[in-house]
Amino acid sequence: DSAGVTTGPVTVPFVLAIGVGFSKAVGASDGRAYVLRRLDGKQVIPSADLLTAARGAVDAWAPLAGHPHLAALRAAFVSAEMGPNGGDPGPSGGGAPALFFAFDYHPGCVTLTAAHLAPSTLGGGIVGAAPPPEPVMWSYAVQLASLLRAVHAARLALRPGCLHPSKVLVHPPSGRLRAACPGLLDALAGDLAAERNDEGALGAAQRVDLTAAGALLCALGCAGQVPPGHPGSLATMMGGPPGSNGSGRYSPELGRLVGALLGAADGGPISSARQLAAALAERTLTEWEAAALGHDALLGELARECENGRLLRLLIKLGYVNERPEGDVDGSWSETGDRYLLKLFRDFVFHQVAPEGHPGAGGPLLDWGHVVEALNKLDAGVGEKVVLLSRDESAMLVASYADVRRCVEGSYGELRSLASAAVARNKAGHHHHHNHHGHM
Repeated sequence: DSAGVTTGPVTVPFVLAIGVGFSKAVGASDGRAYVLRRLDGKQVIPSADLLTAARGAVDAWAPLAGHPHLAALRAAFVSAEMGPNGGDPGPSGGGAPALFFAFDYHPGCVTLTAAHLAPSTLGGGIVGAAPPPEPVMWSYAVQLASLLRAVHAARLALRPGCLHPSKVLVHPPSGRLRAACPGLLDALAGDLAAERNDEGALGAAQRVDLTAAGALLCALGCAGQVPPGHPGSLATMMGGPPGSNGSGRYSPELGRLVGALLGAADGGPISSARQLAAALAERTLTEWEAAALGHDALLGELARECENGRLLRLLIKLGYVNERPEGDVDGSWSETGDRYLLKLFRDFVFHQVAPEGHPGAGGPLLDWGHVVEALNKLDAGVGEKVVLLSRDESAMLVASYADVRRCVEGSYGELRSLASAAVARNKAGHHHHHNHHGHM
């Protein structure tokens, strides 16, 4: 992590300019997973002032902890108990104290460097890094605008180091971006509180953020062919490899946006996150529509899971009632009245034999569709009638799903009242026992 990030032919110097080891850890108090980033203790020597600055950064970023494009900064602490990669310090480390930052852990995310700038190995051959298609670039631009708008409204700045491709995470299935280490540079930069109160300094830092966002998009569009911030990077992004006549990889509109961002720190046309958001208004609606469609898909999945939950509750009630052994209830309880009907219904649902003409005739019928349909009808208590045969086929009952449902609820209710009565009886016996001792 410290020497440099190699992206194709060019080495991008590491942005934080200090060694940062990171590891996954589980919080002792809440059992949740966190990413611990450990600053090299020899390069950044922990001191009381540094820890105070780090805790100040944690507090400053706390209001943004729930933002969808941040991995929230949760804590900062000094420890000598872990080595550079989160393991034991080892014999040579001697447990030098180091400053740690804890961020929320987001499973399944990879850095933008890994997603777009590192050569991928597909089908055995190494394929060069591929720049993202234009719709993905617009999506990233909208997400970065959303992130910067929130960060800048909180009177903070992300800093270019946190907008480097190696420090921005993407969740590949959803395309969601997250800044991986917000606030880490604030702890090292010195007086955060003073900057937040100085309009000039804060405005300058926020314009640098806009330029860094432009450089990030440009680096992705170049697929690592030229280093971020290189004078020819925008031309490379727009036209393909340097020196070629330009294959028009991206639309002029995207080129203008990235160019405006790259010039933000030098007084370009876009000087604030709000102006960037306004420039992206049309694209934001596309992003919003995609999010709404994703939301619908998730709701559909959730509805199906809720259905499964209802069927599970029904199955548990049936399991409690069917064929209880003697002892806790009257011996004939499971074989009489409502329970007898439920026993036959259980056979109807689960113990069918495949009929003549079925490929597996004479064997057990494992038809999940039949089971789910029957349980759904039972759950709804529909009026449809069903024929229930006893195992020896000597008895036949005709009942509606609504009747069966009444039997389930009634029998389960009986069991609940038996259980409650037993609790009360045991309490009373216990109480009586104590009184008896008292009189002696």
